[in-house]
Amino acid sequence: KYFDFFVGAVADGLGRVGLEANPATLGLLVPWGVSFYTLHALSYTIDVYRRDAEATTDVLSFAVFVAYFPQLLAGPLTRIRPMLPQFQHLPRRLDPIRRAEGFELILLGLFQKVAVADALTPLTRTVFVDQTVGPEPAQNPVLLVIGAFAGAAQFVLDFAGYTNIARGTSKLLGIELPYNFREPLTRSRNLQDYWRRHNITLMGWFRDYVYRPLRRRSSSTVRSSLLLVFIFFLSGLWHGANWGWVLWGIVTGVAVQTEILVNRARDRSRRREGRPARRRRSPAMRVLGPLYASGVLAATIVLVRAPTIAAALEYYQAILRPTWVPLDWDLVLLAGYALVAICVADWREHRMELAEGKADPPTIPRMALWGAMVVLIIIYSGTAAQPFVYFQF
Repeated sequence: KYFDFFVGAVADGLGRVGLEANPATLGLLVPWGVSFYTLHALSYTIDVYRRDAEATTDVLSFAVFVAYFPQLLAGPLTRIRPMLPQFQHLPRRLDPIRRAEGFELILLGLFQKVAVADALTPLTRTVFVDQTVGPEPAQNPVLLVIGAFAGAAQFVLDFAGYTNIARGTSKLLGIELPYNFREPLTRSRNLQDYWRRHNITLMGWFRDYVYRPLRRRSSSTVRSSLLLVFIFFLSGLWHGANWGWVLWGIVTGVAVQTEILVNRARDRSRRREGRPARRRRSPAMRVLGPLYASGVLAATIVLVRAPTIAAALEYYQAILRPTWVPLDWDLVLLAGYALVAICVADWREHRMELAEGKADPPTIPRMALWGAMVVLIIIYSGTAAQPFVYFQF
C-alpha cells in the first residue's frame, strides 16, 4: 500500500537536489479493508505479547475475529478479549430488544450513508471536481465554504453510516460491536472532544499501541505534544498514502495540540484567580462548539478532497478572493437539507444510545421518522448512490 508512495517521495527528494532517479513502482491493487484487518491482527499479537490477552488455540474463532464480515471492510476496530467470547458463545435466541436495536441501527446507517452523505455528492463534486480555480473562480466563495463543510460531513457520515449498518447487522447475529462515532458533528464541545467522538476505535488503537508506550519513556510537555502530532500523522498516513492525507494529519494534530495547550494555560489562569477551571457549558457553546470543530475539519478536508495540494491551496485562495459570481441556490438548499438531516439523525442516535438494552416501544412520531427515512433512502438511492469511501482504506 505504501511502497509506491515512499519510493516516489524519495525520488522527488533526490530530484530536488539534482539527482535523477527512476523508481520502480509495484502498481499493486490494494485489497479493500486491508488496513482494518491488519490492525486487528496486530492488536491480537501485541495483546498476547503484553499478556493483556491469552493466546487462543481456537483457530476458527480467531479467523472470524480478523475477518468478521460486517466490520471487515471498514471497521469498527475491535480487540480480542471482548470479541472472542462472543464468537465462541453465540446466543441461541435473539432477544426482541437487541433485534429492534439492530434493525433501527441498519435503517439509521442507510439514512446517514444514502440520504445524507451520498445526497451531498452534487455539491461536493461541484466544488472539488468540476471547479477549476483560476483568475475567475468557477464558483461563489460562499459556496466553496459550504462545500468544504459538505465535504467534512460526507467524510463523517459515510463512515458513521457504515459503522451503524455493521453494528446493527451484528446485533441481529448476537454480536456487540463497539461504538465508533458519538455524534461528533453536533455534540462536540471542542476539537479535542470531536476526536473523542470520531473514529473512536482507530484513535483508541493508536493511543494504546503507539502513544502510551512511547509516552512512558518521558512525560515532558514537548514530547507529549510531538507524540500527539505524530499520532495524527499516522492516522493521516493510514487513511491514504499521499501527501494530502499526510498534511491533513499533521495540520489536525497541530490544531488539537494547540487547543490543549491553550486550554491548560486558561485553566491555570482561572485557578490563580480563584475561579473554577471549567465552566458549565452555555447554550451558545452547544452551538459554537460543534461549529468550531466542524469548521476545523472542513478547512483540513480540502487537503484530501482536492485533486492535488496545489489545487487545495487554490481552493483556499478562491474563498478569500473578492470576486463574486452567482450563487447556485439549488446546492445551498441541498446543504440546508443535509444540515437538518444530520441534526435529526444525530438526535435519534443519541436517544438510541441512552435507551440501549432497555425496552423502548415505538411511538407514532418515531414510526413517522422511520417512514420519512425510508422514503428519503429510496429517493437518493437511485440518483446519488456512491461506494463507501472507507472501503479503500
